[in-house]
Amino acid sequence: MLAKVKSKEGKRHKKHKRVHCLRNPHVCESCFKVWREDEVTGNEKRLFGPVKDGVLRHRGGCSGLVRPYSQISRNAVVGLATEKVFHRDFFPSMGNLIREDMPDISHHNCVCTGTCCRTDFFPSMGPEPSPMATFDVVISHPTLHGWEEQAHKTCAAASVAGALNCALQAYGEPATQLASVQRASSAGHVFQRVKSSGAANEGSGGGRVIEQDVIDYYCKWSREAGKINCHAALRGSCGLIPSTRKIGNPRLLRACHAVGAKFLSNELDRNRKSAEVNSNNIGGAGGVLSLPKVGGARVVESDDDEEEEEDTDEREDVSPVETLRLMGNWMCRDRIEEGGRCAPDDASEIEDEQWERVKEELREGSSLLLHFRNHYALVFAAREWQCESTGAWRRQLLTATQKQRPHVWFCFRQLRADIVYSKVNQMLLIRRSLACGPLPPTSLPPSSLPSSASSAASGCDTASGGEGRCRERCGA
Repeated sequence: MLAKVKSKEGKRHKKHKRVHCLRNPHVCESCFKVWREDEVTGNEKRLFGPVKDGVLRHRGGCSGLVRPYSQISRNAVVGLATEKVFHRDFFPSMGNLIREDMPDISHHNCVCTGTCCRTDFFPSMGPEPSPMATFDVVISHPTLHGWEEQAHKTCAAASVAGALNCALQAYGEPATQLASVQRASSAGHVFQRVKSSGAANEGSGGGRVIEQDVIDYYCKWSREAGKINCHAALRGSCGLIPSTRKIGNPRLLRACHAVGAKFLSNELDRNRKSAEVNSNNIGGAGGVLSLPKVGGARVVESDDDEEEEEDTDEREDVSPVETLRLMGNWMCRDRIEEGGRCAPDDASEIEDEQWERVKEELREGSSLLLHFRNHYALVFAAREWQCESTGAWRRQLLTATQKQRPHVWFCFRQLRADIVYSKVNQMLLIRRSLACGPLPPTSLPPSSLPSSASSAASGCDTASGGEGRCRERCGA
């Protein structure tokens, strides 16, 4: 009996501790001035106005609200990206994460003897561009407008909601208001986000997909499929925190189609009701959801898991989005886009082609969803620069290793290595279906910035508290 127990323990995989790199500077939500964490500690009274209910105000400036980056609103994140162009030392870099089951192939490539890269800036675990480096950056503004804050261990639901908002340009306020309800349990107090009825839309646009919409779909599917454990995890039963850990790539992609179709149907109904009262169409600046006819956009079937073939739940004949697997493991049985498979012996040309494809999709406004290291997150931007001493290209993607707020640059080679050594890790593409027609024109900034603009905007003194509009002042 003891021998059997030991053999089972020997077969168990070692749990790898997740690593999070996070900088939490203070940001003024009006003028987007930035203060590093070490500058704020002990200097709150000198830098900011009187503290009231935990809120700080910009003293001697615009008198705007000053909050840590992890607490600022989504609109403030968009403004920060637009005005400051995500200057180079705002987010840390991750890339030096060699796992025990992965041979060291130097995929993070952080060796540099020149002055173009810096690797000792806490808490980074990879190279960052120094003030002397010139780098190019591609920012996905639709993703920055559409991402949803993750409430619990529900990254699969929050990332799908953000991807749908990006694909459908649903940048308005949610049609139903969210409230945080404190629910008592044996393990303590658990905060759960629920919908409250009777709330009207605020702001421009026709609403947006929220995390709870996707969780409701997952709960409906698990209940009808008889998956009791999955349904209990999604609801957070028995005092546990709600989690989507039992949701895989196949069900995640089906959620994109089902939730997207339901959202578009609700928007069409809401538009018809409003048209009866007002003959004018729904308007608004930047992020108005178009309401096209979607007949003919079919759901892309999947051959991922055998259990998915047994499901007979709702398979909509009409879907407003298309889903593709942009990158995947070289041995997985999923349908991967041509040129998107990652193998251990891939040449540098294959990596270059995949990188260019990622930048192209970001420019076109498509939503890129990463499944890596037991986490789902969106891709907000991509940057690259060439190391002068080694000649190697530094390529990084702006993503989130916790919650869904953009906060870390992840090494592209590290991401490819994770995909090579895992059949589950993939890069998924969610975009608007061609049958829905072209996207309406928006007032979003261009996704791609030239080399001179990106280096000038990120090289100014925004990190040390430089005021004003960075791009205008630098003459970009």
